[in-house]
Amino acid sequence: MRSFDLITCMHGLHYLGDKSALPARTASWLTATGRLIADVDLASIRLADGRPAGRRLTTRLRTAGFTYDPQPPPHGRMRYPPDCPVLDKACPVGASRRRHEPR
Repeated sequence: MRSFDLITCMHGLHYLGDKSALPARTASWLTATGRLIADVDLASIRLADGRPAGRRLTTRLRTAGFTYDPQPPPHGRMRYPPDCPVLDKACPVGASRRRHEPR
């Protein structure tokens, strides 16, 4: 299987079904020194019955070895491993920062 040094997901996790299983699976694709960084707003995720799922997902992610910081706007940032440096100005090649710049 192929391994990666860096996996990013900006504004994509909210489209996936199982938001706690995929990050753990994705982390298994990393090299020994690899990093995973994803932006996701866990507070906006709801269970099928409409109740908030954010706390439950945060607990599951932290149990799996991730960190989650809800503060970087516009969404929170999930990182793996926990000592992964925060990249405040991270912008993948081909992505646009225009959306996040003040108007």
